[in-house]
Amino acid sequence: MEFISTFLTSGVEMIVFMGIMVCGIVIGKKLRDKKDEKNAVQQKQDL
Repeated sequence: MEFISTFLTSGVEMIVFMGIMVCGIVIGKKLRDKKDEKNAVQQKQDL
């Protein structure tokens, strides 16, 4: 029984960790896209 409970908690931790990883990747991608947009706008203004 202890094994099952430890397995469940580790499984939950794993899912939470994966969720945080995915959120971090998505947020990072959005920030990078915004930065790219700013750079593109600046390049257009330079022209």
